Amino acid sequence: MIVYSYDPLSLQYVGITEAFASPLEPGVFLMPACTTEIAPPTFNPEANSCCFVSGAWQLLPVTPPEAPAPETLAEVQAAQIAQLTMAYQSAINAPVNFTTAAGAAALFNQNETAKGNLQNALLASEKSGTWPLNLWLNASGSPVTPFTYADLQGLAAAMEDVDAPDYQQLLTLIGQVNAATSAAAVQAIVW
Repeated sequence: MIVYSYDPLSLQYVGITEAFASPLEPGVFLMPACTTEIAPPTFNPEANSCCFVSGAWQLLPVTPPEAPAPETLAEVQAAQIAQLTMAYQSAINAPVNFTTAAGAAALFNQNETAKGNLQNALLASEKSGTWPLNLWLNASGSPVTPFTYADLQGLAAAMEDVDAPDYQQLLTLIGQVNAATSAAAVQAIVW
């Protein structure tokens, strides 16, 4: 079933996605977060933003941005450090690609919450060596099934094998940003 996504903070229309049928409840669809079955109206994104507010789409006029004031070196450095930190966080939380024993390939979250959920599932099923729920959610929140206890173990191993970026690399780049003496030099330092 096609559903319509919106940003969780700005509530602005993002695009279409798919809600999948529940493997446990026939006739029930699993709605991804921040989606609705209500189609947005046709709109010109240069003139309006379309936001999902109180259960309905609303068109709001887009105001042109004001010309930015010239940035100081300290502001450019702070912005670059924020970008480097976000790039580092994205790299360490990037989804891991894993293929189940049944041949289903998908991307799976590997942030701290996902790793904790996986460890809890492994511990709960360790004694029996089975995973009775027979499914796991991929990075987009869709179920991957069948998903066995061996698949849980394989996913955990795949997460362990990921070559995560070194925190020291982030600190080195931040040091270079702080030592730079011009905005151009600061902006040339990238992840």
